[in-house]
Amino acid sequence: MGDGLGHSIFPIGVLDGGRFFLGIDEEDEIFLVETWVASFGRMPAALENLISRVRPVVISEGWAALSGLATGMRVLRNTGVDSESQLPFAAL
Repeated sequence: MGDGLGHSIFPIGVLDGGRFFLGIDEEDEIFLVETWVASFGRMPAALENLISRVRPVVISEGWAALSGLATGMRVLRNTGVDSESQLPFAAL
């Protein structure tokens, strides 16, 4: 996931009852994924931002169009995740 952004993003959980997905890249940057992608920054500040409900910075408004993928579980299914129950931190 994330090839259209120049990042490999790995799923780590969901936010807002599954409305958004959270991912992390190799450089410890935390992303929010929907039809667009936003960044909470790099760890450990990213975790602080997420907990403090700091709004992430949108880095791609047209990510779904760039990648040819849809939102939500369709995005994660392309990485082998079939259900929210497979995600760590699914209760976020």
